[in-house]
Amino acid sequence: MIREALQQVQGGEIAAIAGMILMLGAFVAMVFWAIRLPRKHVDHMKNLPLDANNSTGGDDEDERDQGANHG
Repeated sequence: MIREALQQVQGGEIAAIAGMILMLGAFVAMVFWAIRLPRKHVDHMKNLPLDANNSTGGDDEDERDQGANHG
């Protein structure tokens, strides 16, 4: 099936294969990145939409203030 699709592209076989390899590599890299995220960070990010006050304090509050100032 992939071979048939690539045969329809005249003169672009190498570009098509390189593009598929590049996209596959990017996908695999994102999966590994997501797997390696610290559990604490994932739990924090998971609860952000539900935490209206964002009571974690510290740097997060400063970042929110800077974001509000920039529009």
